[in-house]
Amino acid sequence: MEVRIINGIEVKLQKKDCVNVVPYGFVNTIDYKKQIKGSAKDLVELGKFSKSLGGITFIGAESDNCGSLRKSVFVFESGKLISICDMNFAEEKHSPSFGYKIVNFFGKKIGVLVDRDLFNPDAVKSLINCGVNAIIDLYEGLLLKKVEVATEFYAYVYGVDFITASKNKTVAFNAFGEVVDFNSECEGCFDFCGVYREIKCKKRGSI
Repeated sequence: MEVRIINGIEVKLQKKDCVNVVPYGFVNTIDYKKQIKGSAKDLVELGKFSKSLGGITFIGAESDNCGSLRKSVFVFESGKLISICDMNFAEEKHSPSFGYKIVNFFGKKIGVLVDRDLFNPDAVKSLINCGVNAIIDLYEGLLLKKVEVATEFYAYVYGVDFITASKNKTVAFNAFGEVVDFNSECEGCFDFCGVYREIKCKKRGSI
């Protein structure tokens, strides 16, 4: 399945039945109160943008629920908002959420992680146990080496396509732990095969 990393919300691209990912840094804070009152049209505009892309679209942005700030990923399909995924990691500025989301697309299950939930092995394992074929993490900060290592480790150990996207860089590995390169148009192809593997235990611990 084709995955496109899109750097901006005003980009004009061909409409395709694929997975579109818009990292953090391109969308302002989504204020739910204003959206409900109709004084802001951010979600409507994002819906229109996602419809122009086709397929399913994951958009990273901060959200404000009456003063409760969260790091969120908004999921659109055919121009409709179908899910909002929030970061569960607790920090000073952003409120934690509860639970992790799975989105179905073309018969495949895509698990969604938000920012630092990437570093919670239990979060990844819970998605794997639900039979996801791929996991996408939208990471707000810079992609440091530990982010790349975590992405590769999860992909290889659990046998799942794993993509971590930020504004400055994207790292991706397929279910066999092989790096997936994106072309000049920021497009990459994945099998989304989900070949789940249990961690093998040795006398000196787990790998």
